[in-house]
Amino acid sequence: ENTNVTANGNGYAIWARNEDYNVKNYEAYCKDSVITIVSGNVTGEFKITDKYTTGSNNVHEPKIVITGGTFDHDPTAYMANGYYYIEEDNIYTVYEGIHTYAQLVEAAANGGDYTITADIDLEETIAVTADMTLRLNGHRIYNTQDLWVGANWSLISVRNGANLTIKGDNGILDAKANDCFALDVKDDGTITLDGNGTYIGNLHTIYAYEGIVTINGGSFDLKQLSDGTGEEPYRYELNCYDSNYRNGSANFVVKGGSFTHFNPQGSTGENPTANYIAEGYYAVEENGVYTVKAGITGSGETMTEEEGEF
Repeated sequence: ENTNVTANGNGYAIWARNEDYNVKNYEAYCKDSVITIVSGNVTGEFKITDKYTTGSNNVHEPKIVITGGTFDHDPTAYMANGYYYIEEDNIYTVYEGIHTYAQLVEAAANGGDYTITADIDLEETIAVTADMTLRLNGHRIYNTQDLWVGANWSLISVRNGANLTIKGDNGILDAKANDCFALDVKDDGTITLDGNGTYIGNLHTIYAYEGIVTINGGSFDLKQLSDGTGEEPYRYELNCYDSNYRNGSANFVVKGGSFTHFNPQGSTGENPTANYIAEGYYAVEENGVYTVKAGITGSGETMTEEEGEF
């Protein structure tokens, strides 16, 4: 009794028991036993046995606690607090949720796959130094106090050659007006933006100092603008460090997304003018918003819907 078991890796038929050997998938037996599943592929339903009340009316119940892994059935009833699943093709994958600034700092240092579960007001720039997937999950990462100081330029900065993937999921990176960028990348790292997130910065929304940013989707805008008239104040919405852009160590690869008053197929923020759009894609402008779609090779030209189908 009072047995604790931690299940790692793939498999089944793990149990805590006294004398019952009839095991079916993951089962918890005997007084106050705990099975914690932290990873692996789990098939079959769960079963809890041997719940009972002692003479002093104390209830003893074995537990199954899930903090990771993939499952062929809904694991909600057994997930630890702060954990969530994403279902795809009837497979449920459990992730740890992040709901505080301190948790986000630690996750960015350690790497892994995380889901944001609450809006988070940053106290300092989040430095991502290990490979990380961040699922915004409809929430907002923002700052109410200035973050810009020294080499801290953004809400989130990718460093140390790390790779950051952000799943937009209707979330937003929302920089305080007149302060910082939304994102930057240094040290040969990478950023990949998937889904329908929103990214708002100042002067630059995303700055590629050294590294590659791949944009597959999202909406991009600025609060603080540069000088100029017309669309000129938005010319640095996506921007590279000039010499690194010219030597190829900083760049954008745009395959989707919508950009306010910024044409990624003809960025005048670089000298010479840059085409950030990947081959096989083009930009459509409507009411000052440039939306990138698949259809033709990147030719440096901006199309309108009226010019035909592509």
